[in-house]
Amino acid sequence: MIKHILLPFLLLSVALHSQSISKTIIGSSGGEVSNSTMQLRWSVGEPVVGLMTSSNGVQLGNGYYSSLDVSALSVSDETIIAPKIILYPNPTEHHIYIQQETAVQLSVVIFDVLGKEVFKRNIAPNEYIDVTQLKAGVYTVQLIDTTTNYKYTYKIIKR
Repeated sequence: MIKHILLPFLLLSVALHSQSISKTIIGSSGGEVSNSTMQLRWSVGEPVVGLMTSSNGVQLGNGYYSSLDVSALSVSDETIIAPKIILYPNPTEHHIYIQQETAVQLSVVIFDVLGKEVFKRNIAPNEYIDVTQLKAGVYTVQLIDTTTNYKYTYKIIKR
């Protein structure tokens, strides 16, 4: 007997505190199709999502929290502005010249297409690289600024 009295009271209290969430769609088109067994609704547009609040002030989430401040993790927020470096001529037969915006000493490493290091040397500003000993082919040239360790990578063709 007590079960029959408590059950409607329990269901009534749950129904009074239920929450309703409704999403809206900003759409330019849509439609609805239904038959005796199913109903299908669609829209073309963007769903408006974010945080919602129930009637009693409880904040509800629907899986997307736009109010969170999300930022990329980093050690520092410094912007590196790399000086402009140009390698020429490309393709080349004998020498590669390096034109620098700011004169810095560079470490030059040249790799073949298999990734094997075939040349390594430090060069002074306005110094050229002699590539006559390299076979004809495609190479990757890596220039490393010896003061900042910033790396520049170029592809060259040796004739």
